[in-house]
Amino acid sequence: MKGYFLKSLLIIMYVALIEGFTLKWLFAWFVARPFHIHALTVPEAIGVAVLVGMLTDHTKIDENYDPVATAVLTTLKVVTALVIGGTCYIFTL
Repeated sequence: MKGYFLKSLLIIMYVALIEGFTLKWLFAWFVARPFHIHALTVPEAIGVAVLVGMLTDHTKIDENYDPVATAVLTTLKVVTALVIGGTCYIFTL
């Protein structure tokens, strides 16, 4: 049980970090530049991502929850968002 808790905690921290990093870049590309406002730092972006996560419903009861699979899927999600966002950003230059 202790190992599961530690693994879950590390994965939550990892997911928050990569979501914050992704939000930082997407915000800089699509909000800060066009509206001439200050870009987010990674800690600010993590805070926004955590806030949005708290305000949205993620209740899904799954008895086969695997924290490693969640981390892998989240990584794929943010890498895909960065690739698509970066491609769109290139066309706005």
